[in-house]
Amino acid sequence: MGMTPSLIAVLVAVAVALATALLAVPAARGLARRLNIVDTPDALLKPHAKPTAYLGGVGFYVAWLAGLLAARLVHPAGVDARVWVVAALGGGILLVGLLDDIRDIKPWQRLLAEAAAAILLFAFGVRFMGLAVLDPTRPPGMAVALALQVIVVIGACNSTNLLDGLDGLCGGVTAIVLTGLAAIAAGAFFFHRAEVIPLGNMRLVVVIALPLAAALVGFLVYNHRPASIFMGDAGSMLLGFIVAACIALLGVRGTLGLTLSISGLVAFALPIGDTMLAFVRRAINRQ
Repeated sequence: MGMTPSLIAVLVAVAVALATALLAVPAARGLARRLNIVDTPDALLKPHAKPTAYLGGVGFYVAWLAGLLAARLVHPAGVDARVWVVAALGGGILLVGLLDDIRDIKPWQRLLAEAAAAILLFAFGVRFMGLAVLDPTRPPGMAVALALQVIVVIGACNSTNLLDGLDGLCGGVTAIVLTGLAAIAAGAFFFHRAEVIPLGNMRLVVVIALPLAAALVGFLVYNHRPASIFMGDAGSMLLGFIVAACIALLGVRGTLGLTLSISGLVAFALPIGDTMLAFVRRAINRQ
């Protein structure tokens, strides 16, 4: 951002992601119906009237990738390798969620995959460094930063998963959260000097978050009540992972990074609060 080519790249990415989602999501719906990858109603948690296609998450993931590629073509310098690390690991999380949609894998297997993705994210330079006291570039500060990142990734993936209970809810809320994270990053970019905060991180948050928010808008065209397609665990876990990656990029070293991290978590407050209430409800009901 800051530079005209960066701004143009983001705008192009948003437009491409939205347009692609409007095409990719109904294509994914048709594929899901042909392969019988559908969510069947039940009397407990699935009150929809008829079997509904999954693979919505696949549709908006493809649209998001298209947006990222468009940004790369327009302004290569504004899209560094960490974007593709986030996209690749997000694809891995998507596949784990898709496997859960189809085969109902065990919770510990999902948690293990989420933890592994968080560790790989850290290893490839997308790191939660927002610690004002400990030095996160050396042990034990690095261990604490890594542990925080694992917690944030697992918490975010499962928060968005639990939020996905009503037509349009998870997609709509996450689109707003992503837009908020992009606004936080843009504000940090414009109002702080490069020697104070890594501006590349802030640029990446905008490049990652806004095209995904646009892809979700395209998805919501087909996911509003009554939804003709669901994002499934594949989509909800992916969204949580991308939000966590953006919060990690905001969490640069030092007091300002800690402030930005907290701001990112506040932007994500609704899914976090919903998850905490879910734990309380289940504890009360001994579930």
